[in-house]
Amino acid sequence: MQTFETARLLMRPLQLEDEAFYFACYTDPVLMQHIGEPLNREAALRSFMAALKITPEAPVRRYTWVMQEKKSDACVGLLALIADKNKPVSGNAELGNIMLTEFQNQGFTVEALSRLVDIVFSTTPLSGVFANHRIQNSAVNRVMKKLGFLHDMSVSQEISKGRWNLSRNDWQALRLKPNSI
Repeated sequence: MQTFETARLLMRPLQLEDEAFYFACYTDPVLMQHIGEPLNREAALRSFMAALKITPEAPVRRYTWVMQEKKSDACVGLLALIADKNKPVSGNAELGNIMLTEFQNQGFTVEALSRLVDIVFSTTPLSGVFANHRIQNSAVNRVMKKLGFLHDMSVSQEISKGRWNLSRNDWQALRLKPNSI
């Protein structure tokens, strides 16, 4: 899973040259309000350096892409896939996404996540993917429903946390339906 594309986006691996963009995303209180607390400079640097240390091991355990709009070449957000290195390779992986404010509500997140999920289930042994979010983020609810994820009510009972899951079996069933993503 290196570079991949959708109709409007190019997802390319995070590079050293993306440091300012990465910092801008993870330290911005507006962008982080539905994800977690904004990172300070030191924490953002540690996170960035960890994201850069991705190796081409198979299967990928943690990967970060910069999302670029093809039409303008603008960086519009970040996309991540994170699998727990202490769990079996056939387990689950977390999906993450940060979209710059000016590119939100344009369908980019659905487009990018749909393609990433297809790649994950077509090329890895992972049995499922999930997304966590702050409960106040209603946009995540719309995106996850559109992609066919199921709301995990057991995790969502916590005061501020929401979780959505998609299993390989559910993904396969969705792909058989007409008019799926």
